[in-house]
Amino acid sequence: MRRSCFLSFLLCLAASVAAQSLNWREYKNPGGNFSVLMPSDPSDTANHDPEGDSHTIQATDHSVSYNVFYIKFSQDQIVDDANFKAHRDGFLGHFPNCKLFSEQPAAPAINGFIGGSYRVNCEVPGAKTSHIGNLYLGKHYFYGVFALFVHESSESPDVKKFVDSFALIDPAK
Repeated sequence: MRRSCFLSFLLCLAASVAAQSLNWREYKNPGGNFSVLMPSDPSDTANHDPEGDSHTIQATDHSVSYNVFYIKFSQDQIVDDANFKAHRDGFLGHFPNCKLFSEQPAAPAINGFIGGSYRVNCEVPGAKTSHIGNLYLGKHYFYGVFALFVHESSESPDVKKFVDSFALIDPAK
């Protein structure tokens, strides 16, 4: 009896995970020149940024928020470490009460861009959150590709799937 209950539980769990994975689909944003896998149709919020056209694309699945932030620069940028660090610090500065937990080279790397992979742990009223993702700086775009979730919960394998799926539509832009 226990064995059949346990087997039924595993089958239900597997079906649930498979159903969640089937909902993911490629989202293309021609204005931001990127594609990424998203768990549902995302919202697109225009931001006010003096450097150019800026948007936040967001979709939520269960307790994880999947976000792509981008700026399409009005002027060409110098793609070097100093400029990347300035943009990185400006982006991470928008996360109050946060500490940088890890920093590594961006994975996947994008040709012609400088990037970094980050884990940021934050304290917000009532919870601790983790933010995992990549930042990329190119001549025409700056991207932030991050998943946010409650720190105490286990990290979903979909976080890696989301971050790893980010790609440029037209690498020449």
